[in-house]
Amino acid sequence: QDTGSVWVCLEVGEEAFADVQDWLGGENLRSAGGKWYADVRLPDDSVLIRKIVGFGGAVKVLAPDDVARRVKETAQKIAKLYE
Repeated sequence: QDTGSVWVCLEVGEEAFADVQDWLGGENLRSAGGKWYADVRLPDDSVLIRKIVGFGGAVKVLAPDDVARRVKETAQKIAKLYE
C-alpha cells in the first residue's frame, strides 16, 4: 500500500547509527540528550515498515503514531512465528 509520504521521527540507538546514517543521510540525524534522532519525510509504504523493523530494537518510531502501530503489529507477527 502506498499512501504518499509521511514525516517520521525516529530515536536511533548507537548500534544502528551507521546503518541509519547510510539510509537517511547524516544531515537528517541530530543528537540531543545523549541520544540520536532522525526527522525525515519518507515514502509511507510497507518498505518503510520493513526497513524500521529490520533495525530490531535499535530504532524506535516516536511519530507518527500510525507508523509506530504498524511497526509494532509487524514485530508481533514476527514474534508469533517463534512461539
